[in-house]
Amino acid sequence: IGGGIIGCMLARELRRFDIAVALLEKEDDVGRGASGRNNGIIHPCLAATPGTRKAAYNARGNRMYRELSSELGFKLDWSGAIYLFPRHWYGALYPLAYRRGGRHRGGDP
Repeated sequence: IGGGIIGCMLARELRRFDIAVALLEKEDDVGRGASGRNNGIIHPCLAATPGTRKAAYNARGNRMYRELSSELGFKLDWSGAIYLFPRHWYGALYPLAYRRGGRHRGGDP
């Protein structure tokens, strides 16, 4: 199993069933591939259309990160994002985007 987020989580889950696991990583540390090169973005709040499976998976994944941070003792910082609007009137859409973002985070905005 590789040392990205999926491989590490799969190895962790298999160990819960007392299954022997070998984690092999080609880099000098885990999370050095795509898992570590995402600018800290886990599940972007505006990436999926509300009501779709992707939106549901994003919200669920964000809740899982909260649980993992408590379980494993790592700091999880929901730092937010900056959105630049190409036209002044686009700013009127911000309240809708803010509410949509709260649903995708798996909690209140």
